[in-house]
Amino acid sequence: IQLGMAVLNNSDGSLVAIGSRRNHEGELQFNYATSINRHPGSIIKPVLDYGPAIEHLNWNTYTPLFDEETPYNKGGVIKNWNGKYSGIVTLKTGLSKSMNTTALQAFHATTNEQKWDFATSLGITPGNDNGKIFESASIGAFEGTNPKQMAGAYSAFANGGYYTEAHSVKSIKFKETNETKEIKYTRERVMKETTSYMITDILFDVTTSSANIRNTQVASKTGTSSYDTEFLKKLGLSNNVIQDSWVATYNPDYTISFWYGYDELSKDHYTTMGAASTQRNIIQGMLTR
Repeated sequence: IQLGMAVLNNSDGSLVAIGSRRNHEGELQFNYATSINRHPGSIIKPVLDYGPAIEHLNWNTYTPLFDEETPYNKGGVIKNWNGKYSGIVTLKTGLSKSMNTTALQAFHATTNEQKWDFATSLGITPGNDNGKIFESASIGAFEGTNPKQMAGAYSAFANGGYYTEAHSVKSIKFKETNETKEIKYTRERVMKETTSYMITDILFDVTTSSANIRNTQVASKTGTSSYDTEFLKKLGLSNNVIQDSWVATYNPDYTISFWYGYDELSKDHYTTMGAASTQRNIIQGMLTR
């Protein structure tokens, strides 16, 4: 199984550390922190669903939503992963408990342009080349992203709404002339301070006890993407086998994002929702200490 990780300094967007892969041997190997394009699952919900609704519609943490099977515009319904529903809930409950139903309702509430502008301002491209975002993207089913990009996006929530592109190069020195070119990265306000505050306040409740740090608050969001049930059935695997497991976590100083999973699924190499959840909690706890 593989893991890619990015650690970002919130003050300037510089990359403090990159975990490119497990069992790294040799040079020029594939970098899982910067080069993958995997479905982010539920860690996209603050970026594509709730963030735009708070920003553009003035929703708040107690905006009421209805946790029930929710129809897609073009047919079919979205369900929660556990098949359980709670009726009327607040936005805070919907996000902190990662309900798919309320995420789609928040997605439906804003325009395609509002969602597109919000997500792309955070370095995430959630749709195709013509800017169309499909409903499946509300729970992370789109072309994909990587830990570096997700760390950059979440750092804006940690920074009171300011975004700086995640980067590892600050200057270039030319060998021939000894000239040094400084590279400037723009710090831009991409959302209201109140939007970042409310998202962060909700995500405090998601952080597990193993990842808490004394004298600071830690916000977190997890994500999981799944396989088609028919595909799993052909391999003789159960429906709790998952494809991608994610964590984004931050405090005022640093943002960490990591992806955990296999390159390809086989009947001998797979992970389940329970196993992945256990491992990502262990990994997150080790990284935040």
